[in-house]
Amino acid sequence: MKKLLYILLFVPIALFGQENDPCYSVNEFMTQTEGENPSIIKNFVGGWNMFGYPCSQSVDLSNAFNSIVEKVIIVKDNSGNVYMPEFGFNGIGFLDGGEGYQIKMTNTEYGFSFCEHISWPNIEGCTDCEASNFNQWANIDDGSCNYDSDGDGIIDSLEIIGCQDSLACNYDETATDAGLCTYVEPYFNCDGTPQIGASYQGGIVFYLDETGQHGLVAAIEDIGNYEWGCVDVMVDGADEQAVGYGLQNTNDIVAVCADTTIAAIAALAYESNGFNDWFLPSFDELYLMKTNISESSQIGNIGQFNNWWNWSSSEMDETTAFASTFVGEGCYMCENYKGAEGAVRPIRAFGNWTMGCMDVTACNFYPEANMADGSCEFPEQGYDCEGNITEYVVGMEAEGGIVFYVDETGQHGLVAATEDLEGTYEWGCYGTDVNGANETAIGSGYQNTLDIVAGCSYTPIAASEALAYESGGFDDWYLPSRYELLEMYNTIGNGGPQGNIGVFQNSYYWSSSKGTNYNAWFVGFDNGYTTTISKGNASRVRVIRAF
Repeated sequence: MKKLLYILLFVPIALFGQENDPCYSVNEFMTQTEGENPSIIKNFVGGWNMFGYPCSQSVDLSNAFNSIVEKVIIVKDNSGNVYMPEFGFNGIGFLDGGEGYQIKMTNTEYGFSFCEHISWPNIEGCTDCEASNFNQWANIDDGSCNYDSDGDGIIDSLEIIGCQDSLACNYDETATDAGLCTYVEPYFNCDGTPQIGASYQGGIVFYLDETGQHGLVAAIEDIGNYEWGCVDVMVDGADEQAVGYGLQNTNDIVAVCADTTIAAIAALAYESNGFNDWFLPSFDELYLMKTNISESSQIGNIGQFNNWWNWSSSEMDETTAFASTFVGEGCYMCENYKGAEGAVRPIRAFGNWTMGCMDVTACNFYPEANMADGSCEFPEQGYDCEGNITEYVVGMEAEGGIVFYVDETGQHGLVAATEDLEGTYEWGCYGTDVNGANETAIGSGYQNTLDIVAGCSYTPIAASEALAYESGGFDDWYLPSRYELLEMYNTIGNGGPQGNIGVFQNSYYWSSSKGTNYNAWFVGFDNGYTTTISKGNASRVRVIRAF
């Protein structure tokens, strides 16, 4: 035990002497020590043998020879004391180091040793000097060795190979060793979806909705200079400016304009990169091009716009439409003459646009729609979508006829029958003084008609046929006064803002207002001329009623 303690105390000192060899370990020291301090063995022959006890530590003699006790006859020390195992007698007691003894054997025994090999403590750990966790004090390898092949301080088993470029699509923030990085084309996301400025779907992306699911692209170049067209003509429906209306505006223009060399037709006829569904942008769509892919944008003039103004499909009035400049100083919202030539840059839509009616005033307004398709349906003038009258409006069909006059309350007025009485009629009673029937103002026609029939027994005449008329479920029709008749001409006849929506003939029409015993007032519906003519003249009749 003292020898072992000595060795253990010696180990650190011995190892310090190997400090220039980083791979030197206690395991090597132990092997070296065992090699330099082998166990002492003794060969005994049958008969008498002499031996010296070589161990430093005394040992009970019976224990010392326990492994070969069947061959031992007698052991004697120098004092004459004996050990006789056959009789179980031990007169010697202990073997002492350095003392000599005699032994008589029955048979030969080779390689007998009194002292055991040096006993080392077992210290587990990594014993491979190449490992990053090499333990020079370990003498038993426990399989825990780790290695750092690239010397970066991270063991191989914990190394993560991946892209370390934060700008790459496959960037791995946990990567410890550089791996392959992948990148996308300019103006695209890593999932392949485009951003503003991307070359995509036949053009250059200039608009994406907030979901990124649909957008608009501009053609890669202007397709020429064209007039907007339809000068002095108001195109019904082409006045929308919002995103999603460009296609409908374009179709509205083409439906009305007969010109063949105008911006809208050129846009619809355009084909590029396999796409033929191009159209003229609305003003807001045009302006998004300006702010996102022209000189005014953060990414510069990637649309390669020229120093000229471009047409939108949004109409201003009969003579002007909206346009915008793209390069240099210019107007944000130009109102240019329709007959002037402007640049045309067609656009097209991509993605899951929802087609439908986008007008909130329409009966079939579709809140989810973001692309107008011309499907809007509106109630008739003065009606709601359920067919209820919301207000009386001149020109609407109501109360059995066509409204041509509404008083200041909006609740009362006059309607004209939708057609003339069949044939022509005299006013009647030529030369007879009809009592009354001489009022001309609006509101006097009914009394005039009653006065005529009461004072003139001739039939059929204009007044009698008017009172006998039935239409639309009403039988209270009468002959209009002079100014009631003139009001008809000015509102629903040729003199009206909507034209001759009452479908009047270019002929004379009788009023119920008399002039003299021989004549009465009429209105010419070709030009609105009013004067008196002979009561015997045969003229046309359009009856009215009040509501």
